[in-house]
Amino acid sequence: MKSRPWVTLSTPKYLATAAALSAACLLTAPGPAEAIPPAPLAPACTWQLPAFLTIHQDNNIDVRMAINDNKLAGRADYTSPGGGVTHGNAEGALNSDGRTFLFIMRWDPGGQNNYSGQINGDGSISGTTLNERNATNNWTATPNATCVAPPPKPADKPPAPAAGGGAGGNEVPPPPPPPAARTATATADVDVYSAPGGNDADKYPKTDTFPGFLENGRQVDLVDGSACPPADWCHISGSNVPTGNGYAWGSFFTTP
Repeated sequence: MKSRPWVTLSTPKYLATAAALSAACLLTAPGPAEAIPPAPLAPACTWQLPAFLTIHQDNNIDVRMAINDNKLAGRADYTSPGGGVTHGNAEGALNSDGRTFLFIMRWDPGGQNNYSGQINGDGSISGTTLNERNATNNWTATPNATCVAPPPKPADKPPAPAAGGGAGGNEVPPPPPPPAARTATATADVDVYSAPGGNDADKYPKTDTFPGFLENGRQVDLVDGSACPPADWCHISGSNVPTGNGYAWGSFFTTP
């Protein structure tokens, strides 16, 4: 089995500790006890971890890992002070609070390190690591996290204008006027019916005010602005139409 790197310290106390550990001891070694105090977070900031992060332990061991969208990409390695490189599997992600995380490294020769970390207010990253022997080390990391500003809040819609007038009030604009009536002009004398179809029973008869047909040149309105196709019935109205409403064949009309 490949030996795990270990840092030997110069005091007798630590020499005894190092001698008691096996060659397969874990990545973590005793180091300074002082923890790095967290800085207050700046408001309105979404933190993004770098794509490649290097953790620098206080026992001169560097741990490298790839990160994708604030989540470990699956593998990591560390370099011991003697220059040896060890690989392992990595898992973990930024927590829902957007600033703390727990990264777990399971090294190929055996052993495990848990890295508890946080993003500080200035974007720096720091924390502690713990192995299965309950040995801990402090660490810092490079590069810093990036502060991504949240998207701007949509602007509020202006209030609707107040109904009615008055001092200081906004008047509601009147509705637009209805479209002008569409007209048609008879190009020949044409029979007029009370319903489309051309049935004699529906034909308007001659009266004192109506000669029994719409005379050539007379103008009528097209009901509701409807079209007057030449091969269909036109719905017409106006003073030149008996009862003010009727139907006539479209080929006898021209429209503007």
